[in-house]
Amino acid sequence: MPMPCWSPATNALVAIRMASHTVNAGRVYFAAGSFEPTDFRDGLVDVDFNMIREVREETGLDLAGATRGRRSYALSTATGTVIFRRYRETASADEVAQRISAFVAAEAEPEIDGPVIIRNADDLPDGLMPHMKPLIEWHFADKD
Repeated sequence: MPMPCWSPATNALVAIRMASHTVNAGRVYFAAGSFEPTDFRDGLVDVDFNMIREVREETGLDLAGATRGRRSYALSTATGTVIFRRYRETASADEVAQRISAFVAAEAEPEIDGPVIIRNADDLPDGLMPHMKPLIEWHFADKD
């Protein structure tokens, strides 16, 4: 599953908590989703397109305007594999969270309950998906 690490100007991370009607109800992770047919061009997957599409669908935000990290990374564990890339936003984490909350409030059946701001690796939210901890630690270690 491709997964953008959304990092506002404040260096905090903005994740999302999934809505109660979804398979991952109450779980916290970065807005992401499985590959869909529209993610493929000429037989090749466009990972960045997938990340941009999924973030827009779940949060209303457009990653296309964010600064993209130099490369994509992969993390594979016993529970699955994620491909991730850091995207940096000029707005603060609180501003990004407000935009997500406004989008969720306007949706008839939103996929998410709302944003979850992660300001450091020592204060993790309840419901955090297991693969998120190493991604958060990587981010706050400032690796890229």
